[in-house]
Amino acid sequence: PEGKSGDEGDPGLPGVKGMLGNKGAPGDAGDPGPCGPSEKLKLGHLLVKHSQSNVVPQCPENMTPLWRGYSLLYLEGQERAHPQDLGQAGSCVPMFYTMPFSVCGVSGCHYASRNDKTYWLSTMEKAPNRPFDGHVIRNHISRCVVCEAPASAVALHD
Repeated sequence: PEGKSGDEGDPGLPGVKGMLGNKGAPGDAGDPGPCGPSEKLKLGHLLVKHSQSNVVPQCPENMTPLWRGYSLLYLEGQERAHPQDLGQAGSCVPMFYTMPFSVCGVSGCHYASRNDKTYWLSTMEKAPNRPFDGHVIRNHISRCVVCEAPASAVALHD
């Protein structure tokens, strides 16, 4: 007959390292990470500044310039009048054109063909006694800037 089992012995020495196994299945998706850097929050308040000079005005402190342009007062075109409120962003157009209208139909487009007119806020520069054109006219058109503001603006005129 067999006797009683003895006490468990000490652990043996580590064995030889085995071969590398097959690649396992992909793991589960991890938790979403934190948000990355983003643009500054657009608050939706706009401030328009007109210089009445050929120098582009600067935005007030802590306001971001959105675009710079020329101060448009009024448009007449296609038998319609379009006044521009100088306190609104539409009065500061990025490009200066004396005749910004084009009329397009099935036969093609016609540029400024209906006695269209534009009126621009002028600078304080004295106008010459004779007509002028080309780049000289830009010295007589007020420059402007549209700024992003942290709150709505109040118009003050000096």
